[in-house]
Amino acid sequence: MHNGGQTMIYVIIGISLIFGSLAFNLTKVNAQHYLAGNNTMPKEQREQIDIEAYLRMFKKAYFILNLSTYFFLRTLDEKLHI
Repeated sequence: MHNGGQTMIYVIIGISLIFGSLAFNLTKVNAQHYLAGNNTMPKEQREQIDIEAYLRMFKKAYFILNLSTYFFLRTLDEKLHI
C-alpha cells in the first residue's frame, strides 16, 4: 500500500468514527440541541414527540450507516487501489 492508500484508510476510519460517535453520544438530554428542527421547535410541540423511540431509531440508523460507510469505502479503496 502506498502513501495515498494509507491516507484513504485514515479518511475511511475518520468518517466511520464520526457516524459512530453520533450513534453513541446522542442522548435525550442533548437531543434538543443536535437534532434538526428540534432546537427551533416550541417546548409544547417538543414534548409531544416520543424522543426515546426516535433516539432508538436514530442510533440504529447511524450505527448501520457507520458500518456500511466503513465497508463500502474499504471495498472501494481495495478495488481502486487508491
